[in-house]
Amino acid sequence: QIRNQMFVFDDLARLNKKEVDLLLQHIEHEDLVMALKSAGKRVLATIMSAMSERRQQLLLDDLNALPPTRLKDVEEAQLRILQHVRRLEEQQLIKLARGDEDDTYV
Repeated sequence: QIRNQMFVFDDLARLNKKEVDLLLQHIEHEDLVMALKSAGKRVLATIMSAMSERRQQLLLDDLNALPPTRLKDVEEAQLRILQHVRRLEEQQLIKLARGDEDDTYV
């Protein structure tokens, strides 16, 4: 039940391209690179789907150049991004699916 009320970093994979694009306009590139250091493939693919090829390559280059990083620093960057996500939700600019929610429309 608690999981259903939460929105965690891996849930970014549930955002659509328009929502990801909006999020990318509000976050720092450095935070994005740091946060993606430990992100799953689905989250990375979702983020990259909203980027131009040039920006995708820059992101991948920066990720590959990032030295071993403390998990605490990665989690802090993820938290900053999630705070932006929550602000966008409060402004009703994006809709968050939490936990096991499946908002399927037909």
